Amino acid sequence: MIDDNRDAADSLAMLLELYGSTAHSTYSGPAGIEALRELKFEIVFIDLGMPIIDGFETSRRIRALPEGDSVKLIALTAWSKEDVEERARNVGFDCHLTKPAPFEALCNLLWCEHDCVKERSASSGPCRLSRRRARSCD
Repeated sequence: MIDDNRDAADSLAMLLELYGSTAHSTYSGPAGIEALRELKFEIVFIDLGMPIIDGFETSRRIRALPEGDSVKLIALTAWSKEDVEERARNVGFDCHLTKPAPFEALCNLLWCEHDCVKERSASSGPCRLSRRRARSCD
């Protein structure tokens, strides 16, 4: 989780750990990129509205890394307008979730088959989460 709001980043990391995931919090784009290089995460949640280097630029920089295409990038932000979703998709995000993200949506992304996480496509529309419940989240 990359978010300048330490409480938000740490809370999500703790929640994910409670459900068996390995999680790590960083509080800026550069720190998140460095952590990704060292720890090789599969999925990274990134807040879009960070100071200095925002989530859009953080995503661009991650995608430019040798391992950048193998990580799934999820925009997790209070911004929900369609132009934000399109901009997020254009810089390499696989999905966009609006804060506060419903627990079921997080579960679907992490533990269920989900098209926008399995395959990123510039021509695909905004992420639409499955409505089915994940067994891991019951």
